[in-house]
Amino acid sequence: WSLVNKFKLPDFLFETENLIDFYNDLGFDLAGSVDWPIVERIKHKGKFIVLSPTTKEYRRQLTIDMAQEFIEHCNKRELNFLPFGTAQGYTKSTYRDSVRRILKMGYKYIAIGGLPASSEQYVLELLPIIWSEIKRAGYRPGIHLYGRFPSPGAVADFEVWCNELRQ
Repeated sequence: WSLVNKFKLPDFLFETENLIDFYNDLGFDLAGSVDWPIVERIKHKGKFIVLSPTTKEYRRQLTIDMAQEFIEHCNKRELNFLPFGTAQGYTKSTYRDSVRRILKMGYKYIAIGGLPASSEQYVLELLPIIWSEIKRAGYRPGIHLYGRFPSPGAVADFEVWCNELRQ
């Protein structure tokens, strides 16, 4: 989430082998590819800038590309951790596509990013879409929802979704 307001990603993020070494050396048991959160607007140099559809898509595609590179490097190495890929999106259809593509890469654990900036209702509408892609993939990966814990009024709705995952 620390990258959300960056207009350009720092170059050091692209050293995949160093990132894997970092995770391995520190004894992580779960570690993810670099992702770039997609939000409606960012604060850059003291001003709010609305992200264009082109910029949002660029962030999404870059996140997918980094997940692909990460899993390819992880598959060539002995790891102390389970790698996960993060799906970013800015509409329900882009989240669907990102989840589908991350699952096709072979990740056994996925994270859904960008959710802290989304309404709880949006997340509840997104969960069945994610679940349909998981069922379509034919296997049940571990799942993490970045920055999302239901409010007391939505616990029952989240519980329904979690129960579907257990089946």
